[in-house]
Amino acid sequence: MQVLRKDAPWTMQSPWPKGSPEWYPDTVVQMVLWFTKNGEGLHDAGWQPDATLGPGSQFGPFASHGCIHLPLAAVQTLFDWAPIGTPVVVYPGDGSPVKSQALQQSVDAMGNPVSGIRGA
Repeated sequence: MQVLRKDAPWTMQSPWPKGSPEWYPDTVVQMVLWFTKNGEGLHDAGWQPDATLGPGSQFGPFASHGCIHLPLAAVQTLFDWAPIGTPVVVYPGDGSPVKSQALQQSVDAMGNPVSGIRGA
């Protein structure tokens, strides 16, 4: 994948209908670097304690819906440093073999969704 677009600030809007277990209210983030065309990016998460970021953060009460949550200082550094087109490689970080991690891929090389609620 690659950085496709950058926005600052940005209002995250749930693609799921209100009442769905996945629904969330409109949420403003300060900066986001988008790396898929189906709404996944690197962004700050001011509602989330920094101690809950990093490995394992895809689970639990602060889990994202596909984005990568970062401390504001980290996303600001990336936002200023990474031009459009900068490669982005995301690993689940669960220690599983690379082959099984690759099977979890949700977008093609151009960032287009291949499955899921926003994909085919």
